[in-house]
Amino acid sequence: MAMGCVLSTSLGEDARGEEGRFIYINTETPMTLAALLNVPISLALPLLSQRVVKYPYWARHLSPATSNTLDNDNDQMNDPPSAGLHDDPHYAAQLDKITSYFTHLQVDREGCRVKLLCDLASDPTTYFPASDIFLKQLRPQNGPVDEEPHNRFWMYLEASRTGISGDDCGRRYPDCVLSLNHILNMPALKVWQLLARVLQINFTDHY
Repeated sequence: MAMGCVLSTSLGEDARGEEGRFIYINTETPMTLAALLNVPISLALPLLSQRVVKYPYWARHLSPATSNTLDNDNDQMNDPPSAGLHDDPHYAAQLDKITSYFTHLQVDREGCRVKLLCDLASDPTTYFPASDIFLKQLRPQNGPVDEEPHNRFWMYLEASRTGISGDDCGRRYPDCVLSLNHILNMPALKVWQLLARVLQINFTDHY
């Protein structure tokens, strides 16, 4: 339940007969105080990435066969973006931001990008604040989106809608074998979620 306070102002005269302004607080109304924390996305996303090394810490002591599989997956995730895609000029600014976000997470392959967006949209609470950072850029606010399969914004938008609908993201996007739990630092996510309970956090693109 949201709570706030009621303030009112009035004009009056002080002891010297001069006009002044007074502020009255309704003390019977519940009040909530919150601190606003502005966090640059360029700082937040690298902290949320597990992919600081060639593969994350959980894979350092796996068998050679499993490590070789991870090497292949890591190379697959960092292939250059797929050729043949084009960017809708009406959504160029949003696409630039999304591309920079993926760069912070070291995810370059389009197959893993769409799966990541699908997974984020399927459970935004679990993956906050990463879900909030990415998905707010996928709002079609600049007019109709060209529903063409090679339109990158449409492809990302469709991926998020697939996640929202509850479809199996792994089955829908089989080109990427890793889950979000392998890409994101889940303990770091939990820290941000705890902070969000006591602070109003605003993630910004400003440095």
